[in-house]
Amino acid sequence: GPAGSRRLLRQIAKKGAALILVDQRQTGSPLIPFMGHDAETATAAAELALRFDAALIPARARRVVGGELYELRFEAPVPHGDAVAMMADVNARIGAWVEDDPGQWFWLHRRWKLRPRGVRKRAEEARTR
Repeated sequence: GPAGSRRLLRQIAKKGAALILVDQRQTGSPLIPFMGHDAETATAAAELALRFDAALIPARARRVVGGELYELRFEAPVPHGDAVAMMADVNARIGAWVEDDPGQWFWLHRRWKLRPRGVRKRAEEARTR
């Protein structure tokens, strides 16, 4: 909610770390390639990185033997640029993780569900502006 959003912004503004789950479908977001298909992808993480001159660092938690412990891995930061291009880079990295170790991934949502045709066309036009 609004209070949580304000805390998140304060945390980032003071150069603190924040975790944003970006592998969720966000209705109305730009269509950005993900594992060979267009997927609605929120650009908020990239926009915040740009706004606050913060690093956008993809990270993943991987279950280790027994499934009770996790190994956390951080990747090299995504280069700053256009927010859509930055999230395309993030989507490519997540896709590579999934392809490398599909048993680690469990989505409960329809990641590739697309909007009605007219809405999708408007989003694609916005992306090319």
